[in-house]
Amino acid sequence: MPETLGPVVTLSYQSTESVLGTPSHFSRLVTTTRDEIEEDQIVDDRLAAVSRDQWLELWDVADAIAALDKVGEWGGGDVIDHTDDGHDVYEFPFIIYAEPVNRYEQLFYEMDLVVPYERVLNAGRGTDELDWLDSASIADVVRFNSSILRGERFGEGCIENAINAGAIAAIVGRLKEWRESQLRDGGNGSSEFATWMRSYRDDCRWQAAKAGPPHEYTVRDWRPEADEEFVRAAAGIREFGYEQSFYGNTYTYFDLDGLKYWTMGEPLAETTVLNRDPVENRYPGPLRTQ
Repeated sequence: MPETLGPVVTLSYQSTESVLGTPSHFSRLVTTTRDEIEEDQIVDDRLAAVSRDQWLELWDVADAIAALDKVGEWGGGDVIDHTDDGHDVYEFPFIIYAEPVNRYEQLFYEMDLVVPYERVLNAGRGTDELDWLDSASIADVVRFNSSILRGERFGEGCIENAINAGAIAAIVGRLKEWRESQLRDGGNGSSEFATWMRSYRDDCRWQAAKAGPPHEYTVRDWRPEADEEFVRAAAGIREFGYEQSFYGNTYTYFDLDGLKYWTMGEPLAETTVLNRDPVENRYPGPLRTQ
């Protein structure tokens, strides 16, 4: 951050035309503190660290939630005792969520995307009005989702209300747009991995395959001293690559300098081979995208 940037950054916007073209005057003043900029960067860094598999699971979980007839089953509310002076004692109402809803909540904790959310609360953001999400920063989208997940700890049914109001679908929709834009634009993570991958691939021994379509491969055990680098290469291919069908099977490919790299899809601990061949070599099967 430049030293000339004081504790407050002031952005102003002024227009002399209305949407309909008739003259009007309005101005908008947005004040962002240095702390808020740093807080946004923390959220952005956490988003960048989410793995490809976690993103794909999130899309699947969101689809499963949308297909639910009931978000969960309510219990409690029954009289369970009486006070000495004759008043009823009720069990506090609670909700048992369907498995996709539970997985949605758990997944955000695993992705480290449950973050402080006071900024959206202070701005009065709630599930009763969602139009603001269309133009919100991706950090505020994550904060809003965090307020819903954490809100469940203080009031049963918070997530149910958010689902029924369309908030969860809107949140996932924004996250999906952000993720697709990162993949489309390359993203800092993809560029950094490509730079690293060039160095790694140049240190590998590549062997022409004797069976199957023409391609080259390198074997993990050929360089036991570089085992961590092998794992990083395999993980990066899966995180920053794209899916392509190959005679009925789907693999994840990463294009680099005219070659595409892929693994066979086993868990990283069991992955032993990296493959590559020219990008123009395509084989039967429908394309899929992330």
